[in-house]
Amino acid sequence: MNCAQLQSTAPQAQGYVLWHYVMEHPQELPLNYQLVIDDEVLQLFMQSGRNISFLVQTDNNAPQTLELHEKPPKNNQAWLFLEDFYAQNHLSPDNASNHSTLCLWVSSSALALGFRLAQQLKSDWQLVMVLESETTFPFQVKPAKFILDSWPESAAHAIGASPLLEDWRIPNRLCSPLGLPGCFEGNLTELEALWKIPASWRVIKIS
Repeated sequence: MNCAQLQSTAPQAQGYVLWHYVMEHPQELPLNYQLVIDDEVLQLFMQSGRNISFLVQTDNNAPQTLELHEKPPKNNQAWLFLEDFYAQNHLSPDNASNHSTLCLWVSSSALALGFRLAQQLKSDWQLVMVLESETTFPFQVKPAKFILDSWPESAAHAIGASPLLEDWRIPNRLCSPLGLPGCFEGNLTELEALWKIPASWRVIKIS
């Protein structure tokens, strides 16, 4: 079994924290990898070589050592690797430049997975992302820098975005049924009914 040692922690917005670890041995973790420790759910947020980061909403201290399990937690969905994502959506990384824009719709329960996918896809694909949260977002919502010409006029006020995705030059917008500032007031289904998405875009829902 592989283990990972704590390197640092980084507080985020709304009580979220990133726990940064280094694995003892190189290992490709699934895109949707997660651990459950003392009822705390640790969702894989980033991986670069042996460096891994978990997103968690907690006041507890991060464990110094993590044991990285090879099997999903009980009752969890199967592990998803990048090749599985390509196969499920009939995509090929070999001709990404010939494909239209990928528009990723990320549900509230899959925010960490959405960022992990963006990290993996951004170098090969033109991405647009819509993130939904039923509570709060793990980042400070900032005014969007990138314009979406097709964005519905009735949602013109919803110009909030994720700063990290913008740093990656990924246009993105946010949905919140709580009416958070800068967000479309509603869920992804309600936005889908309003937004006439360009026909050339490929919409992929992440949940």
